[in-house]
Amino acid sequence: MSADDIFRLLAILVPVLTAAFTTFATVLTGKSRERRNMHADAELLQHLPEGSAARESVLNLISASADQLLERRTHTIDKGGLAIALVGTIVLGYVGIWLWNLATVWGWLALIPVAGFWLVFFFGIFESAAKKDRAAEEREKEAEKARKEATKEAAKEAARQATKQASNPGVGQL
Repeated sequence: MSADDIFRLLAILVPVLTAAFTTFATVLTGKSRERRNMHADAELLQHLPEGSAARESVLNLISASADQLLERRTHTIDKGGLAIALVGTIVLGYVGIWLWNLATVWGWLALIPVAGFWLVFFFGIFESAAKKDRAAEEREKEAEKARKEATKEAAKEAARQATKQASNPGVGQL
């Protein structure tokens, strides 16, 4: 890979990565904006007369905003996995194009595993971007922790039994 190829790659990657990081920053700061808007709506609600159509509209708006906040708190996406999948897809895509343009047999043969990994990263984008229930993730973590504890306890008990049999060689043998 020549310096010219590296500069071409950087010319493409830098804007893509900048756009991706800007999008992530916007997503992360969007939650506080929603809270500020709800606060402003609540202040407006105090000044509206009881039973008015405007008050009902603002109440509906606050209710919808609260539902959106609850959705964000109870569901999440895997941001780290999404970033890795995006970067991996872009990098392996360019590696695949470079291998294809070599027009050699070994380049085309090397393209096969690169294309396989590209597909894994490509589908990883969709897997990471799918919303997941945070409570389910917490339950999975707790279950995994309990399995590890049970495995440790079983290993300790097996070690105790082995030590007991080793210290009493005649016990348990016929």
